[in-house]
Amino acid sequence: MFSTNERTNVLRRFRNRQSREFVKLTAHQFMETWHHYDTNSNSYIDEKEVDNFLRDLVSSVTELEAGDEAISNTAFKELKKTFLEAYDSNKDGKIELRELTQILPGDEQFLLFFREETKLNSSTQFMKVWIEFDEDSNGFIEQHELNKFLHYLLRKHGYNEVSESKFQEYCEIMLEIFDFNKDGKLDLQEMIRLLPIKENFMANNGFKKPGKLSKEDINRTFQFCDNGNKNYLTRAELGSFFRELHEITNQTFTGKDIQEIYDTFINISPIKDIIDKKTLMSIIMSYNNHI
Repeated sequence: MFSTNERTNVLRRFRNRQSREFVKLTAHQFMETWHHYDTNSNSYIDEKEVDNFLRDLVSSVTELEAGDEAISNTAFKELKKTFLEAYDSNKDGKIELRELTQILPGDEQFLLFFREETKLNSSTQFMKVWIEFDEDSNGFIEQHELNKFLHYLLRKHGYNEVSESKFQEYCEIMLEIFDFNKDGKLDLQEMIRLLPIKENFMANNGFKKPGKLSKEDINRTFQFCDNGNKNYLTRAELGSFFRELHEITNQTFTGKDIQEIYDTFINISPIKDIIDKKTLMSIIMSYNNHI
């Protein structure tokens, strides 16, 4: 670990002594650097933290320690403006972890998880990934499921030769970064931070949270509405399903609500024109965890 002195220039140790270019950081070194500058642990390098990072970035080019006076305030303000224009992609005046990967070189396999090419174009894509890897439909991505997801993501981008020890390291770091309540698994909102999307799935599709439900409640209601034990629901059966949930949660679902929910789920379900049980269970349980 680095010194607790926040003005220690930790970037200097990653410069090649001859060329003064950055060497590649390991996954752990990258995260130690991130935590060093994210002093308030709010998942951003912001305000004063950006100033500290940028001053260290500039002064790390030399082996000599230099104070804040090494660059004038006027020159620093202009430098900061140029720096944020180049790397602050969402223009919020601070640096996110994903943006830092564009600045510091590192383990390419690890940094891939934060690159722009891993971002999804739609919430429908995200929910398909969620449903696939939430294997037990309990509304969480647990550690063994996260490991499978990371395998999938690396293979998708051409990294086929990754050791199991590396995957274990990556998995532990992902939980360290994104598991905010430290329960050893990722809920829906935590997973969205790992795999960003451009829109909010439920909010943009008229979905109402169906109230606090147990998995047994959902199973029992599904079985009641699934005529013929097909393991899926038609549009009419989905309407009955949510009307039955109303009896449990005291929440009203109008015909328009049901149509919007049906249209949304149809885009996600792997089977055309029906809602399969796993899809329905995984989505409801994932949102149920936030009530």
